[in-house]
Amino acid sequence: MSATIGNLPEIAEFLSARVFERHFRPVALAEFVKLGDSLHKLVANDDGVDAVLERQLAYDYSSAATTMDPDLLGGLVSEVVPRASCLVFCPTKRNCENVAALLCKLQRRYSEL
Repeated sequence: MSATIGNLPEIAEFLSARVFERHFRPVALAEFVKLGDSLHKLVANDDGVDAVLERQLAYDYSSAATTMDPDLLGGLVSEVVPRASCLVFCPTKRNCENVAALLCKLQRRYSEL
């Protein structure tokens, strides 16, 4: 099954099945949040989660790229892709399509930025 299923015990009961869990991760999971022009790492603690400042963001963008991508999303993604993968969450399908198109434009031109 998938780690995204929140009610796995209920599904197992419905299917008269057993749940097997494994907490091994071959790659460490790190979650970050971009707030303005700074990147924060999410760190779990006893009270919940803290957003700890990781670093300020600065990319050598051209003026055209800055206009196209004022949130610096292309720069962030280019730090990871193509060596690894990343997830970008968007609130709507339309926004997701626009962000995907923007990232495609920026990735092709990143060496020019």
